[in-house]
Amino acid sequence: MAYQGKDVLEIMKNAVNYNNAVFKLCLNYIFDKNSKVFDFGAGLGIFANILKNNGYEVECIENDEELLSNLEKGGFVAYSDINRVADNSINQIVSFNVFEHIEDDFEKFSVIYNKMCVNGKFFLFLPANSCLYSAFDKKLGHYRRYDKKSLENLLKNCGY
Repeated sequence: MAYQGKDVLEIMKNAVNYNNAVFKLCLNYIFDKNSKVFDFGAGLGIFANILKNNGYEVECIENDEELLSNLEKGGFVAYSDINRVADNSINQIVSFNVFEHIEDDFEKFSVIYNKMCVNGKFFLFLPANSCLYSAFDKKLGHYRRYDKKSLENLLKNCGY
């Protein structure tokens, strides 16, 4: 499935301070350098590269064929679909600004739950505050923004 927001990804590639701040936030919650990290919705590989450059083994999941090919050319093991990853095999997974683009987020969160090991860690970075959803979000292909309580309920209903 082709991703329509590649121009936005190109802009975000140059948002170095933002990307580093998000990465540092992520490190507060997960990362065992002895266990690979899966980047779900890796896009251009912005965060996959930051992780790799900081000593983490990274594998990517990206359904856009062009982006997937670029990730592979960049030296990453990359999958077009998370279903290509064995159940109960992921210890660490990250996803940055992806789930708002997925219409059936419940289904995808459920699939990821089945791929994760017991006590696996999942770091999500998402646009917050449903009340801020706007025409700009819609133009970016967002189906929603998230609120803490509704996200907690969603994840709980998926098994987390």
